[in-house]
Amino acid sequence: MATSQNTTSRTINRVASSKLLLLAAAVVFGIIGVYIISRSNAATGVVAGPETQENIAYANTHSAQKLDLMLPERTGTPVPLVIDIHGGAFSGGDKSGESYNYDALLNEGWAVASLNYRLSGDAQFPAGGQDVKAAVRWLRANADTYGIDPDRFAAWGRSAGGYMVAMLGVTGDQPTVFDDDSLGNPNVSDAVQAVVGYYSPTNFATMDTQARQTCGSGNYQVHDADGSPESYWLRAPVQESPLTSKADLTSYVATNPKLPKFALYHGSWDCTVPPGQSQELADALTAAGNTPDLRIVDGFGHADDRFDRQMIEPGIELIKSAFAEVQTPVTPGDNANDTTPEPCVALPSGAPTATASINIPADGTYRIWSRIKSTNGNTTSYGLQLSPYVCNAVVGGNSSLATNNWEWIDYRDGSEATKLEAQLKAGTYDVILTSNQPGIAIDKLIFTTDTTCKPTGLGENCGTSTTQPEPNDPPGDNGSGNGGNSSSSDLAINSFTASAENITQGQTTTLSWETANATSCTVEPGAGTVVVPNGSWTTPALNTPGTSTFVLSCEGANNTTATESVNIKIAATSSTPQPVINSFTANPTNVPYGQSSTLEWKTSNVAVSGCAISPSPLTSASANGTWTTPALTESVTYTLTCVNSEGSTTTKNLGIAVTPVTTVPGDTETENPPPPVNPDTPTRRPSGSNQTDRSTVTASDGTEVSNAATSSTVSGETTLDNTNVINSQKEKTIVRTEYYENGGLVYSDTEAPFTLDTTQLRDGTHTITERTYYEDGSSSELTNTITVANATELPNTGTSSTAIWGSLFVITLLAACAGGFIIWIKRTRNNSDYYQSYDAGAVPPAQAGSYYTPAPHNDGADWQQDLRSPDEKL
Repeated sequence: MATSQNTTSRTINRVASSKLLLLAAAVVFGIIGVYIISRSNAATGVVAGPETQENIAYANTHSAQKLDLMLPERTGTPVPLVIDIHGGAFSGGDKSGESYNYDALLNEGWAVASLNYRLSGDAQFPAGGQDVKAAVRWLRANADTYGIDPDRFAAWGRSAGGYMVAMLGVTGDQPTVFDDDSLGNPNVSDAVQAVVGYYSPTNFATMDTQARQTCGSGNYQVHDADGSPESYWLRAPVQESPLTSKADLTSYVATNPKLPKFALYHGSWDCTVPPGQSQELADALTAAGNTPDLRIVDGFGHADDRFDRQMIEPGIELIKSAFAEVQTPVTPGDNANDTTPEPCVALPSGAPTATASINIPADGTYRIWSRIKSTNGNTTSYGLQLSPYVCNAVVGGNSSLATNNWEWIDYRDGSEATKLEAQLKAGTYDVILTSNQPGIAIDKLIFTTDTTCKPTGLGENCGTSTTQPEPNDPPGDNGSGNGGNSSSSDLAINSFTASAENITQGQTTTLSWETANATSCTVEPGAGTVVVPNGSWTTPALNTPGTSTFVLSCEGANNTTATESVNIKIAATSSTPQPVINSFTANPTNVPYGQSSTLEWKTSNVAVSGCAISPSPLTSASANGTWTTPALTESVTYTLTCVNSEGSTTTKNLGIAVTPVTTVPGDTETENPPPPVNPDTPTRRPSGSNQTDRSTVTASDGTEVSNAATSSTVSGETTLDNTNVINSQKEKTIVRTEYYENGGLVYSDTEAPFTLDTTQLRDGTHTITERTYYEDGSSSELTNTITVANATELPNTGTSSTAIWGSLFVITLLAACAGGFIIWIKRTRNNSDYYQSYDAGAVPPAQAGSYYTPAPHNDGADWQQDLRSPDEKL
């Protein structure tokens, strides 16, 4: 039940008894207020360095996809970059509030990028994470423009921002739910070399259990509850959402072969995000061979400002160590401390070798790809030497290399996670290939600075420096292993490739071949005899998960034969079908000003409570349903987003146009029409038509209230329709009541027995429209005429208006400085001036968001300010 009258009385008494004390304290609080404001302004906003660029768009699907970039003074040498990501429970925060570490980072000579991402009110999981990865790709793709070193990226974040930077660390360059190529730069790396996270959530499913262990029952922020920031982001309660497992960052650690350095700093007394979250991620990293810098700082809480004073330096040191491990190319003779590697030791004389000449066009880090074939199934590696930068590296060595199949590989020492890379200077080099074992052939080498490009076919798609070895005695094959050195009459299969080597169950792929001197060829299974010398064939739909091998067999002159094969990996389709929105409609789609519309949706393959509508309170709606909008005063577009049990999403938009009201000057009904009743709900009858004549009604909770239906003269709290309070079943379905006069909202109530506080009205006759809202989204209304006669009057003390207003100004200033505010209202009643105050901090939750606009007094001399929600500054 609303209690604004009691609140008012307490506020007036408190002010009257404390006026002199508050006046004396006003100056002190005023000074404190100035300090707080000054400190706040200094701690927010973008720090201007030698160069600052704000609101750069890194994607173009939402207005939030922007970043600020702060660059140190440019020296011509690319500088490392630290990406700072703000927190805010995935629902708030902004890039402009993250300057706590900028000075320290810029002083290191590093660039700083601070970015925004879609919050949960804009788009739920995993949209924000997809934005963050898109920003990293954009920054790397544009590194040359801003003088940034693309090989030295670090990420730093707090709370929800800590989650985002940890996500970057564990999913870098791995295809996950956090990747959306449509946001731009799909072939650019989104990996970072270092992560610094303060009090980072990492696994929502374990947060409450860990918090109880840290803080005890009832003393921590609950995350599992429906409506928590995490549940809202995941579209359903944490323990029920199918997305919770996909949001678990610890689940990505074991499958990432190239984890960055991690610093995880957490407070031991954090009851918002328990320290077990950082511990859990650190344990997973340690199990994967990573060595995170985990520090659980004794006595620190969540968002403790001591982090900014004590933990920036160790975070910077970790980033420095990560950047130092990135190899830097050295130009021979650049300075007196030339660190050019020593030449490689010469290979033993007589070793089988092939030599290739390669031209490196520019300094940089080069990934080296080899197109190789094992002809016996046993030999799967060869040696590569490029003196002085690569000395006898063992290329390949993985037993999974297929027999008699040309494959592109870029790894060494038998581990696909250990890439063959070298820091090279521009120039021409001899590459020596060697092997002491027969059965390996090398057809082509590619040197590329694009670490995301994987060659296909003959490697033309990577478009970088390539070479074909010229054998002295081809490695390991006694003169017969190099397909690039055949005589003009020899049979040769120059290439046999697939348009897609990795497909999903039910898809097809196209095989293509190029041959020389072939008289006939076949492709098996399926094609049989095919055209020569060159051709292609599209397979039928491949429905068996696993690997299918297609073999090209050719014959030439003198009964010579040659074969090549290609492996197609077929992934099983998901057993969970994609979510589908079959329909999303509104009735009507064009509504007059102040009217409502009913939305209806029907879907398929959607999880339980797997739909959400934005903007609306529906965050976990059923797969099929209806919802009635509030009264609409402007056109709006609603977005329906639905998710299946595996986290795949689909969306659909629906626009509703609002027709403006034709205003008749002086006509309050057309200037401010009241929200209408839902046409689907029958109008309630006035209670006086079927109730006994009683001046009071007892609600189901035992509260007695006056009954306006049977007593036209009322005071205090009154009910207009007593059927609400005597019918306990009906009362349970009501969520709130609103009371209008002349189209303006006078009062609202969200607690039984749903009454009108008549002290908000001037004494006299009023025609009040009561609108009732029910749990099912329907509403109803009735109109009664009542006479308000509140006997309580505040005495006229005779104090002059000037003196009173002067005192009120000082008190109001004090309240503002102390963090709250007081709204003073002047009224005239019976020719006596009196004042009322509303302490915003004491407004009961039932009234939050409501406001009061009384009818004008007959003499037109009175005024009253609106009372709005407590957190809205006037």
